Amino acid sequence: MPQLSAEDKGKIIGMHASGMSNGHIAQVLGISKPTVARWIKRNDEHENCTRQHGSGRKRKTDARFDRAVCRMVLANRFACATDILKAIPHEGVSKYTIYRRIREGTDFDNYWAAKKPFINERNRQRRVAWCELMRPTPPHEWMNVLWSDESPFVLRYCRKKRVWRTHNERYSPQCTCESLHAGKGHSPLTLLACSIP
Repeated sequence: MPQLSAEDKGKIIGMHASGMSNGHIAQVLGISKPTVARWIKRNDEHENCTRQHGSGRKRKTDARFDRAVCRMVLANRFACATDILKAIPHEGVSKYTIYRRIREGTDFDNYWAAKKPFINERNRQRRVAWCELMRPTPPHEWMNVLWSDESPFVLRYCRKKRVWRTHNERYSPQCTCESLHAGKGHSPLTLLACSIP
């Protein structure tokens, strides 16, 4: 049963004090009539509507299990709840509990992983060196350069994946899926420049 917010509890008590019936209060707030009656009774008995300590469903996991779940996600951002439960089984815990523990213990949320062309370390260094070499080039000279791109060919089906990350880690290397084109480890963004006379 979802818990009422402190604001809704205050509204119930305020409307009841103003003379509104339980049925009318339930209709205005969109909750059941027994819920309204229960909170009015609790306020009359205890003179407050705060939740009593120890009430509600008991937590199924302990702090040690929660830390283990968070460590697995930090080590592998693509870890799914099913894999985590297989690695650290816990009786009575569902995948939805795993989702909640990850969101509680980290700043991560679950997103579709962005796909980026695979670039090995050697090609990354060569690209950085090329950019450093071309940095002094005046902007107007780039107008005389024709940029070409390789044609990508999809040779295998690439299924989308989910990844745990923060909202600003979309293109972080550890949060992206590397895609291969033409069956090779080369990027389709190879730049072929030729000067136009």
